[in-house]
Amino acid sequence: MHILIIPHWDTDGVISAALLAGNLNGKVDYYIPDIGSYTIKENSIKKINSKKYDCIFIVDFALQKKIVQKLKAKKIIIIDHHLIKKVKGVEYYNLILKGKDCPCSVMSLIEYLDKDYLLESCIAAIGDKEQNILRNEKFKKRIERCQRKFKIDFNKMYKIKNLIDSSYMLARKNEILRTINLISNKGILYKAERPLLKWMRPAPYEFRSLWSSAGSRMMPGRIDPGMI
Repeated sequence: MHILIIPHWDTDGVISAALLAGNLNGKVDYYIPDIGSYTIKENSIKKINSKKYDCIFIVDFALQKKIVQKLKAKKIIIIDHHLIKKVKGVEYYNLILKGKDCPCSVMSLIEYLDKDYLLESCIAAIGDKEQNILRNEKFKKRIERCQRKFKIDFNKMYKIKNLIDSSYMLARKNEILRTINLISNKGILYKAERPLLKWMRPAPYEFRSLWSSAGSRMMPGRIDPGMI
């Protein structure tokens, strides 16, 4: 099975893509959208369609309806937490569309995979909501449970978010891909050996101590240079 994952480039999208890839069977490619752009260029759409993918996953990336309609695959699945217009024939896993609270796409992914990723979902939510996530009383309890289980404080989770985001902040697509593969392989980082540098070096170089998600395994992903 030939699969393409199109993730958003931020912490929520990166973690979602990594967890998803770790649960797929088949050859996994990635298309990293242009940083700062919420569309896919026509030439990139043609290159994607030429691959004749069995399945395309769009993760945490609120593409316009007209762009989704141009993508061709046997199956298209969108895992998200944004309020978006549905496209006929596309599968959606989006708790927001069900009227449920969903601060990050990892929570919708948890529904799709039927697995709970406690630490990953908390870091993803911090990535999207920053400190404001603590105003969400229901999710605040989830974060507190995560802190007890993994013996990690909010500042450490916030630092992990910054490390993951540093790749896109430096506009380095290949570092985003490396981060996805690293998390998919080893699990989400929960401790960095060195302090966060003032100028934010790319996240993969800061990864040192990793927590391995139970049952996850590496799905070797690659990025097509022609799609960058």
